[in-house]
Amino acid sequence: MAETVVLNPMDWFRKQAEKENKKNILKKSDRIGQIIGIVGVFVVLIFFGYHLSKPTGFFTSTFGILGAILFFGVNVVGIFPQAVRLLTGRKNPARPFDILNSALFLVVLIYFVATFPFDFSHFAEPLPFSLEFLINWVSNSLASLLMVLGIIGLLIALPYQILLFKAIRELPPELKEEPSGDAQPASAEAPSEEQK
Repeated sequence: MAETVVLNPMDWFRKQAEKENKKNILKKSDRIGQIIGIVGVFVVLIFFGYHLSKPTGFFTSTFGILGAILFFGVNVVGIFPQAVRLLTGRKNPARPFDILNSALFLVVLIYFVATFPFDFSHFAEPLPFSLEFLINWVSNSLASLLMVLGIIGLLIALPYQILLFKAIRELPPELKEEPSGDAQPASAEAPSEEQK
């Protein structure tokens, strides 16, 4: 008869933490990805800023000041984890910002699913007419469905992020030593002549 193995969830998180900690230092390609992500957030802010400033009709009359603060604020806060990873060259210092960003995004999604102050028939208006086909197929019902799926995903991801962050912090010091490799954090300084 085969022996049943019972896996302790905290042991599993410890193993995940060890794996994640080994990938703490970003490669150059990962850091370039952070720059692309930050630029992407600014593109999103400009796109929806156009909707708000015209106004195109995408934001309905129920959007209001609170809606604007939540909508644009969560996008701005989303830059922080990427900026921390870019500036430090490491993933672990950005984890608290990732958790904060996920929590805020969850609250904002719940608020917007409940109020839904959007009209996606105007979604493509900032684009040139020849490019509107790229996004003009997004409907209110599809957007609502994607928001609900986002809430479900965040309800799963947020506890995972918190437990993983806790498990990484609880790793013994010898496991927290930086792995050797070609990736160097942004703050690493070149050795002086005396150190060579």
